[in-house]
Amino acid sequence: MKRPLPGDKTMHHNTPQYRLALVKADDFIQDMVHLAQKYDLPTLFPEVKILGIADTRLEPDLAQVITSAGIRIFDHYQDMLVQIPDINTIIFLRNGPEFAHDLRRNLSPSISIIDSQTASYLWQTLVQEKLCLSCQTNLSHTQNMLQTIINEVHEDILILDRNKIILDANKNVSQRLGLSKTDILGRPCWSTWDNSSQSCKEANLHCPFETVLRTGRKAEALHSRTDSQGHLQYFRIYIYPVKDNEGRITHLLEMRRDITKRTFLEKKLQQSEKMAAIGELSTYIAHEIRNPLFAIGGFANSLLKMPELSKKAQKKAGIILDESKRLDKILKSILNFARPTKTDISEVEVHQLIKETMDLLGIGCKKQNIQVDLELKSGLPMAKADPGLIKQGLINIIKNAIECMPDGGQLRIKTFMEEKMLCLQIKDTGPGIPPELLSKIFNPFFSTKNKGSGLGLAMTKKIIEDIGGKLEIKSKVGQGTTVSIYLPPVLALKDKHTKNISIR
Repeated sequence: MKRPLPGDKTMHHNTPQYRLALVKADDFIQDMVHLAQKYDLPTLFPEVKILGIADTRLEPDLAQVITSAGIRIFDHYQDMLVQIPDINTIIFLRNGPEFAHDLRRNLSPSISIIDSQTASYLWQTLVQEKLCLSCQTNLSHTQNMLQTIINEVHEDILILDRNKIILDANKNVSQRLGLSKTDILGRPCWSTWDNSSQSCKEANLHCPFETVLRTGRKAEALHSRTDSQGHLQYFRIYIYPVKDNEGRITHLLEMRRDITKRTFLEKKLQQSEKMAAIGELSTYIAHEIRNPLFAIGGFANSLLKMPELSKKAQKKAGIILDESKRLDKILKSILNFARPTKTDISEVEVHQLIKETMDLLGIGCKKQNIQVDLELKSGLPMAKADPGLIKQGLINIIKNAIECMPDGGQLRIKTFMEEKMLCLQIKDTGPGIPPELLSKIFNPFFSTKNKGSGLGLAMTKKIIEDIGGKLEIKSKVGQGTTVSIYLPPVLALKDKHTKNISIR
């Protein structure tokens, strides 16, 4: 029966292609056993199977290891060929032309012979190639696992070069921007912010990237930006250096964590603490300041009524009286803001409140050439609210919108349902609010105007939240501001027809 030669394509695919025998392999056996113990040779070389060893001196312990691996040991190669006829390749590792000639004369032509020099070369080549392939497989597995872990992180992760160019990005960046990774790579890092093409320096923000390059250590910063919808967002930015063996920074890893919800919760807690402090302070102010303030106003009023008082003195007394009245007004605002809001909850027709408010403020809009568009959706439910307080809040918000458009513009008021809440939305085309001020807009006593106490928006937010609603504001510089009031509804939505009313 003809034995299949190495490389014979008719051979069954599960049969090892090279069925070897080692002859006079004294020095080689020790290396082979060591390699077999270190690596899984059948996995590395599935096409090779060693069937027997002959004419080789073996220590007892080494012989036991070899036989336990299924390799048979013979004193002479001729006995081995008789008992294992499947051998198709013999490697002899002891130099000597006489032995090679004798071996070739006694073997069938179908059996290949490989001498020691050729065997050594082939062995080293095969081992290096196979081990390299194994290392590549392990490396690929590690890379895939690391990429999977990074992609599952919900923060933005970017790999940057020293020029802030993106070399790699995780899945979260692609999903947030709606772009493929290919479209993101090669861009500067600041281009991956929503609605922004400005670098940190241009946006007047601290850049931790420069700090890492300068110090060689991790750096972080807090950035506030507005998204494409104009909502204020807060991000904690972490930059880590990636160094080579000599300690030089070759790449940088940037991680951005959205801490908007946490920041707003912290601000809400701080606001509650401020309110408690204001409540205590207002009680003290009411007791300690109002009495002398009343006396100052009374005496100033008496001085104004004295006929013998000169006009110059009357003017000064008038200033004292006006300022005392202004101080009393501020004091009342503080007391009203600090006290719990007394609400008379009832069913409110929000469209009627909007029309009544615009009847009061419509004249001012016409004077400033402001076009008012009302988009009041019919069939909306009644709202659960205090009509007087909601009207007061609407007046505060709409007055702010009118005051920010002294040269004219557009004021748009919409009503609709969103997330099971009745929404009143007031949008202007004013200059907008910068992100650094947007975060302070609801703080008590904060105002961008030179008049007023700075309690209007803070009071409005407090009123709406006290009745179970919420107030949101979004703004983009140069594109205007939108304030949304969400109120709890009373009835279910009836129909979806929209009525557009235009007041000019």
